[in-house]
Amino acid sequence: MVSITNENTICYNESMARTHKYINPFYGLLIPVGVAFVISASAYGVMAVRDTSRSASGEPKEQTGLLGFMDRQGVWVLGTEVLLLGLLTGCAIGTDEIWFRKAAAKSEENASLKKEISQLPYTTSGKET
Repeated sequence: MVSITNENTICYNESMARTHKYINPFYGLLIPVGVAFVISASAYGVMAVRDTSRSASGEPKEQTGLLGFMDRQGVWVLGTEVLLLGLLTGCAIGTDEIWFRKAAAKSEENASLKKEISQLPYTTSGKET
């Protein structure tokens, strides 16, 4: 909502221009990759602990499902996730300023538009004041 004022009206919140928040998409990508890493690292840890326990016959227990997959491919999965986390973190930090500049430019654009609107003549009931 834009308040249109004339020279006799004081608008206390006019100087409080609404700033646009910037959104860096790399931060959004970091969340699911981080969650996947936590799940994978936990599963790998559980798999490693269960590997140390033996069955009654002295043979290692058979790993199935996620633990079996982590037994076969765990090092590759964790390495890939660490690489992705590092890459996405670098991209997020490296592009922060770009997204901030875009938001600042949009805020300035809206502020100048608000200033132009506030300079328009104010009318009530078809009469100009």
